Amino acid sequence: ILDDIPKILTSMGLLILSPVIAIYLLVDWEKIQGGLLRIVPQRKRVAWQRVIQDISHIVRSYIRGNILVALIVGILTGVGVKIAGMDYALIIGVLCGLFDLIPYFGPLIGAIPAVLLGLVISPFMAIKVLIVILIVQQLESSIISPKLMGDSVGLHPLWIIFALLAGGEVAGFWGILLAVPVAAVIRVIIRHIYFWLVSPEMG
Repeated sequence: ILDDIPKILTSMGLLILSPVIAIYLLVDWEKIQGGLLRIVPQRKRVAWQRVIQDISHIVRSYIRGNILVALIVGILTGVGVKIAGMDYALIIGVLCGLFDLIPYFGPLIGAIPAVLLGLVISPFMAIKVLIVILIVQQLESSIISPKLMGDSVGLHPLWIIFALLAGGEVAGFWGILLAVPVAAVIRVIIRHIYFWLVSPEMG
């Protein structure tokens, strides 16, 4: 077990840093985009600029979509536990919303302090809080996230679910983390390749 502690700490650090890295990418993406264009030959720069601009739009939309999903999860969880009679509904809603930004294990991490706060009142309240969180997470995974993320990156919800399953099967945690933006970027690239083949003068 002691040998696994460094790996566990590293994984937890990556989980926490993932949303922070995403925010920095969102802020500095213009500089990154300019750097990418500088390494492209001059005659191809206009065509590649269209591709990079579309990818930039997809990346920004994906990050905004994640923030919106987390906000909805926080609101639904807070309202749900309030209806259940929980006194710390606002705190639980904020915690669950913030931790939802952490991919994969975020909802589980957010559920732990929420259930502990429920235990402060009673074991039955802790069970009710857990049930609310499970219901909200089911809504998020089956309806909210596929719909909102699909609208954000221009993919059908079914393709979102397929991308997540395929990403998890191929690359585990990182596959799930990157599945949706990678699928959206591939869609952008395929569309531009099609346009270049149909209208070579556009390239």
